Amino acid sequence: MRDEALNDWVEYFAKVACEACTRASQFESTLLGIKRTWIEETRFRAGSAGSQLLDILLGTPAISIKTAQELTGKSYPSARLAVNELVERGILKQNSKNRKSGIFVAEDVVRAFNAYERSLATVSGDTAAEKPKRPIPQRAPKAPSLALGGRKSR
Repeated sequence: MRDEALNDWVEYFAKVACEACTRASQFESTLLGIKRTWIEETRFRAGSAGSQLLDILLGTPAISIKTAQELTGKSYPSARLAVNELVERGILKQNSKNRKSGIFVAEDVVRAFNAYERSLATVSGDTAAEKPKRPIPQRAPKAPSLALGGRKSR
């Protein structure tokens, strides 16, 4: 009886660990897709502050120009130009709650993190089909898209 219970627990643990790996892999693919889109939209020179920020934003989606400077190791003017280019391309948006704060957000990444967090709140991974087991981020309201991906096209 005890061995059977232990085997059941190990089997359950292995299944959920495999599911966690699958969901994490899907999330990674989502982030890499976002980055590919950004690369196509920007065409930054390799090693530039802008190119480095595209990598940094995947793990740090809210930054200031000063933070961009520190994380890239580039000069403040280079970081400012890169952030301004990302804003112009619609990749970064200035925090609308406090424009004086100088915080810029990569909303595509924040949405991806929120969707991932929502998917982890249910066994099935679908909060539309199953009630979440814990508090989750709210879905962002759907905004009318301006172009493919909801950004201004140039």
